[in-house]
Amino acid sequence: MYLVIQVLLVSQGYRFFNLKIVRRIVYASIIVIPILISITSFLVIQPEDLNVDRWSVIDSFLTELFKGNYPYKATSHVGNYPGPMPFYFIIAIPFFLFKLYSLLSLAGFILLGLFNRIDSKKYQSYLIMAILSVPMLWEVMTLSNIITYSSMVVIGLYYFDKSLVGNGKRLLLLSIVLGFLLSTRSVFSLAYIVFFLSYLTTKTLRLKEFLKYTFFVLITFSLTFLPLIIAFPDQFLEMNPFIIQSSFLLPQKYMPVLFATAFLLGWKARNSQNRFLFSGYVLFFSILFYAFYVVYKHGLSSAFFNSFVDISYFLFCVPFLLLGLNKDFDKSTVLDTSK
Repeated sequence: MYLVIQVLLVSQGYRFFNLKIVRRIVYASIIVIPILISITSFLVIQPEDLNVDRWSVIDSFLTELFKGNYPYKATSHVGNYPGPMPFYFIIAIPFFLFKLYSLLSLAGFILLGLFNRIDSKKYQSYLIMAILSVPMLWEVMTLSNIITYSSMVVIGLYYFDKSLVGNGKRLLLLSIVLGFLLSTRSVFSLAYIVFFLSYLTTKTLRLKEFLKYTFFVLITFSLTFLPLIIAFPDQFLEMNPFIIQSSFLLPQKYMPVLFATAFLLGWKARNSQNRFLFSGYVLFFSILFYAFYVVYKHGLSSAFFNSFVDISYFLFCVPFLLLGLNKDFDKSTVLDTSK
């Protein structure tokens, strides 16, 4: 029934957006419903009973770090090592201190709802369906945070994209921000390739500018690892997020396939809307490729019923696709380099 209502909302719901009261109810529901679910999950759900351990990965990582121990050897309540990059955990510190991991999940909904205040009435129905969909609400109920971090990256790329004309100091600052955001999840590197290669092939950035901003992104990303390397040099070589991800997700020998896809789509992206849309495509393809690999390795039944495949990873692409699929994008606020 819930899915039927969503289909009707997308196919017919936008016709009612001319009514002011409807728009107010809808905007309120985008924020209020996830907040209510977040409160419910905080009061009712025992985190230790969940099979999803993103909250536990944060908890174990920061607990060991604050004890002065090497955090990448910490294990979650279901025995997993921490795979995200260092800045992922820095962002999570306030939520760790107060044990409010449901609010970290909720932040993604609020970011999407506030950032995507687009005038297109039909687009609003797509946005509402996405935010109130079962997978997105599952994020809050299980204390997951994929949408939150993906939304941060989308907003960072959006403002970098918007600042491309005549704002060198702001671009420099935003490239540093993008470097920090890259140090959350390695999968976002695929979206960065699409964006920056598009800037180069469309001559949006000259080669000198391209190299400068790419350098600041990469040097900022690298510096987030420096404290761990200095404090725990031997342990870092034994266990780090690159080793963890290649061991438990997709082997390194398959990574060229994903990077080749990102380069191809970056070459094809001609404007801002393309960059977001193609980034969503490459993120979706990367998770689909990972899912096929796990099914091949463990079998279909074990992959899905024994939790070898984490299908929630598909949510990485949602914020990118929401922006890229909006054909009524306000062209006055987003740079179009196709002209």
